[in-house]
Amino acid sequence: MPRSNEFGPAAGTEALEAADRLLAEIAVLSERVLVQEAEAEAEMESVRRKYRTVDDLRARLGELDRELKSLMKDRQNDIFLGQDKVSVRHGLLFHCRELKVFLPRGALGRLKELGWREAIRVAESVNRSVVEKWNAGRLAAIGAGRREVVRFAYEVRKT
Repeated sequence: MPRSNEFGPAAGTEALEAADRLLAEIAVLSERVLVQEAEAEAEMESVRRKYRTVDDLRARLGELDRELKSLMKDRQNDIFLGQDKVSVRHGLLFHCRELKVFLPRGALGRLKELGWREAIRVAESVNRSVVEKWNAGRLAAIGAGRREVVRFAYEVRKT
C-alpha cells in the first residue's frame, strides 16, 4: 500500500527510492562543485598574486619607451649624426621623417558641409585613416594638409 506524507499521498516506494537516490547524487555532486570551485578560486588567486608584477613591468616598459624616444628626440643630432639608423650594444635606434596628415579643429564641420561622410565615424569624429589617403586638394578643402614629422623607434636585440 502506498505511503503518505505531509504533502499528501506518496508515490510507490520504488519511485521514492529512485527520487531519493537522485537527491543523494545531486547533494554529493553539489558539494563537489563547491569544493572544486573553492580550490580553483584559490589556485587562480595564487596565480594572480604570482604574476601581479606583470602590470608593474608593463608600466615600467612604457616609461622606458617614452624616456628612450624623448632622449632620441632631444639629442637626435648627437645620436644619429645624419644617419637614419644607429647600432648600439643592446639594439638599434631608428629615425625617419614621414608625412602625416594634420587636421584642424573644424575639420569635422567641413566634412559634413562637403558631404564627405565616408571620412566621418558613426561617433562623429574624423576618420583619420580615410582622410590620410586624400589628395592635397581635398585636404585643403577642409583646412587640413600634410607636414613632415619626425618619428623615432627602436629594436631590442635578444641577449
